[in-house]
Amino acid sequence: MNFEEGLLHLQDFIRKKPTIIVGTGLSLSMRLPGMSELLEHLKFMIPQRCNENRELLSEWDDCIKLIEQHGFEDGLNKITICDELLDFIILETARIVQRKDSEAHKLIPQMQISDYPFAKLLKHLVESLSPSNPTLNIITPNYDHLVEYACDLINVNCCTGFKGSYILKFDLNHLKTDIYRTTSFIDRRGPNFKKVPRVRLLKPHGSLYWQRINDETIESYQIIDGAKPVIITPGSTKFKTSLIDPIMNAHREMANECIQKSDSILIIGYGFNDVHLQTVLMDKLRAGVDCLILTKWLSPTAKELIASFKQIIALEEDGHLKTRWHYNQQEGVWDDPIWSLDQFVKRVI
Repeated sequence: MNFEEGLLHLQDFIRKKPTIIVGTGLSLSMRLPGMSELLEHLKFMIPQRCNENRELLSEWDDCIKLIEQHGFEDGLNKITICDELLDFIILETARIVQRKDSEAHKLIPQMQISDYPFAKLLKHLVESLSPSNPTLNIITPNYDHLVEYACDLINVNCCTGFKGSYILKFDLNHLKTDIYRTTSFIDRRGPNFKKVPRVRLLKPHGSLYWQRINDETIESYQIIDGAKPVIITPGSTKFKTSLIDPIMNAHREMANECIQKSDSILIIGYGFNDVHLQTVLMDKLRAGVDCLILTKWLSPTAKELIASFKQIIALEEDGHLKTRWHYNQQEGVWDDPIWSLDQFVKRVI
């Protein structure tokens, strides 16, 4: 497939209304911490949190040994840790991501849409939505707010199901409804409403500003003393936690439903490490749904999917300013870094 043929395929795909899955690739592109930076932070901070508690320190040493042998996520999956150590890991994970997210947040007011490739892509997709159902579904395991910031830049409402001003509370119906309405005009018969576009953002692993206080989860842009972050970290307790927490569970179920109903799926910087999402995604791929993957590097799991499903188009980096493409169980190289979201938007959109 030459570059001109590839562009036609990509342009045809982007005309559809894809469900978007956003992974850590987007976060890394905006200089938020990846697994290696998170691990270094935890190595430094967790022993301080343990405060010379020998049992906790011993348990953490076991974690480090497994991580060094099997990698961060697979290593933590091989051990069940106590609740106290898990709380420390969650607090420090939230702390480092929060710090980096705040740095990104400060840049947003100074940005133009042209400065943020994901916002440019989002703007095009939102403007292409059907007037009868103007909801774009985005799913992300990320805790940060890069999707929310992009929505702010393009002036579109982003719904995670929380409602309020300073202390936001979760409303499942608010998350599920497909239609946002605004008053178009008022005549003698009363107000006339029109449907307005929105992004429904599903975060099955939680979010930085979700905080649990007295068994209730709220969203607040100020970190509240004594509140626990509502996020899940890699490890053997990840899926159990997501099933028990009512809001993460609602987001997970809604994400699965959105994938099931999708006509096409766009995957950006996602490493395919979430068993729950992948179970539904695999079923959808078997049904023949069109899928496009944009990433700097294809994980082994992603390569297995590409080998199994001919309809997947995957683009990854291949050396300096080149793209390796995978499609229809073939692959090749284009002399254009179209795997990069910035270049993808410029060339395809």
